[in-house]
Amino acid sequence: MVEKTRTKELILIPHPKYVDRETKQYDVLKNDIGLIETNPMPLKRFIKLSPVDFHTLYGHEAVSGGFGITTKNESYNKTKTGNTLKFKKPLQIFKVIINKCMHTPGLGPLLCLDYRCGTIAVVCGGDSGGPVIHASGIVAVLSASRPNMYCGGASGNTRIEDAGFHCPVGPYVEWINSHVRN
Repeated sequence: MVEKTRTKELILIPHPKYVDRETKQYDVLKNDIGLIETNPMPLKRFIKLSPVDFHTLYGHEAVSGGFGITTKNESYNKTKTGNTLKFKKPLQIFKVIINKCMHTPGLGPLLCLDYRCGTIAVVCGGDSGGPVIHASGIVAVLSASRPNMYCGGASGNTRIEDAGFHCPVGPYVEWINSHVRN
């Protein structure tokens, strides 16, 4: 079990049933959602968490956000790694379609996203936790993405089949609210 972690300005709160481990058969990743408690900050607008059963969202349009690549190829065989501020890369917003994930043992709950025809929606390693926003509110956060050539990985897939695996927030709304209230 992962414990709460405190840094100078943040408290990281993983879900109490979070699991991330490898077995001989497959990787196990469950309840991959957490909270970050920050110092108070004034906000004029809020976005709500969607309590909608994520199974009812298949086929719906949503948007996903992230910065994409957090590495930059400078020359043959030389890659520079850094944060998005260093690369001066703007936030990427992708229109996506919410889809059912193929059953993958050891993972869940999951919600998958497909990119719209004629577009490529790529999420990369630094994008974990990025929101999926539907008309009903935030419906999921990015859990994992596949290696691909768009994320600076030369050995990644050249064909992008989806826009990553996302953890739906609906099953966790009560847990999230219990921390927000306190």
